[in-house]
Amino acid sequence: MKSGQVTSVGDDESRASVQMTAAMMVGGGALGATGVKSEQAGKSDNYDVGFVEELVNGVSQHYGETMIRARVAEYVNRFVRIAAAYEDSVLGSTSIGFPMQSFSETGVSTTMLGMGIPQGLGGSLGSGMVFVDDLTKAREMTSNASRIEGWRSTKSYEYWQQDFRNWLEARPVKGMDIQHQIGRLRYAKNMPDGEVELIMRSMHACVRTYDQIVELLSHLPPQHGGLIPITFGLFHTSRPIRETTVDLIDVIRTQPIGDKFVVNLNQFHRFAYIQILDTRKRLEAEKAAQQEQMTSQLHQQAQIAQQLYAAASVDSIPQGGSLRESRSTASHKSKRETLTQLFGHNGGTSNGVSTPSLSRAGSMHRNVSGPTAF
Repeated sequence: MKSGQVTSVGDDESRASVQMTAAMMVGGGALGATGVKSEQAGKSDNYDVGFVEELVNGVSQHYGETMIRARVAEYVNRFVRIAAAYEDSVLGSTSIGFPMQSFSETGVSTTMLGMGIPQGLGGSLGSGMVFVDDLTKAREMTSNASRIEGWRSTKSYEYWQQDFRNWLEARPVKGMDIQHQIGRLRYAKNMPDGEVELIMRSMHACVRTYDQIVELLSHLPPQHGGLIPITFGLFHTSRPIRETTVDLIDVIRTQPIGDKFVVNLNQFHRFAYIQILDTRKRLEAEKAAQQEQMTSQLHQQAQIAQQLYAAASVDSIPQGGSLRESRSTASHKSKRETLTQLFGHNGGTSNGVSTPSLSRAGSMHRNVSGPTAF
């Protein structure tokens, strides 16, 4: 009986400890069990409550430590980006993240210079936190305002400022906020075709080395679908976007870690990727065959021309004559044929109009010099 009472007390204390931890994480303060339940019921749509419930469910279902750590790191990263957006909106600037900027169809951002982006592709990529809509942005800003202000007065805030400055200098992918671009591909609705194409071309131009591929994949965790935000470009109505998406996936596959992400795609996306590759290879083979056929025809025509020229040269050489005499004879014959076509035959009349004789035309040719002579 005593042991049962001890067990009951232990269960109550454990339950209260879990509830207290959840209340502290969602910012509810030191609330009792009843207070926590009412707080969770009143804020069931709050992101923090959903995060805590997800952690509790993950632990109860014996998820690995790697998964739990990744989820916590994602939560912290999201809070920091919201704090950067809050500072940019309230204070006008931020030193802990990228400023809030939207995609612009006019002009080219200075941060994109030297990235290898085609000059004909205009526009400036956005940066900062990506919200689903303006209502969600306003709710997140309001609910986290007091927490952000409290964090700004701590030592960890200063440490993060230093780390962010160091990361900007040493990051593999420079020139754009790659997390913002992936967030746009994942959450945005009715994106302009120009923005999608610029995002794909920018990532294809910036992601080449192993470190750059790893940074890209770090924002595409398997628990959130992996490469799905990128592979949506395989089904776009614009052919350049589909082709650029295939090129980007080809670059990702150059590294073993990237090839694993591609292999883990669902069959629908893999089939679309393979189909576009097969179509590209078929078109390239047809183009190569056409070029080879044209080259062969030109070569045959050149051979025929050489044979005709050689035959004409042999026929124009008189018996016992020299090569110089044969060339003179051929030139005289060519001039005579040209004059005959222009002035008629032997000074006769054509349609009642008198024409000069060939001998007179020959004298005209000898007396005229310059570019107008025959």
